[in-house]
Amino acid sequence: MVAIRAAATPAADYSVTLQLLGPDGRPVAQIDQPLPGGSTTWAAGQVETQPLTLTAPVAAGHYPLILALYRIAPDGFPRLLTSTGADFIQVGEITVTP
Repeated sequence: MVAIRAAATPAADYSVTLQLLGPDGRPVAQIDQPLPGGSTTWAAGQVETQPLTLTAPVAAGHYPLILALYRIAPDGFPRLLTSTGADFIQVGEITVTP
């Protein structure tokens, strides 16, 4: 379950991506969904929750779990930036053992 709090009413509707990254930094598992109710309807301080489920990779290893918000736009899929300028947050790491 992901909980997202709006600091202000977003100017666009965003989607969320949850990804497990492989050793090369590319996603090995991913789920993308629009934020509930269209995020432009959210009020400042509003908290929304959304269940997201990933299928774990088969190969043993350690996989960083990241979360990002992005919008679908004619110029690509720009992500929201954190206060440090990153375009995702790492929310954990998944370890797959044989």
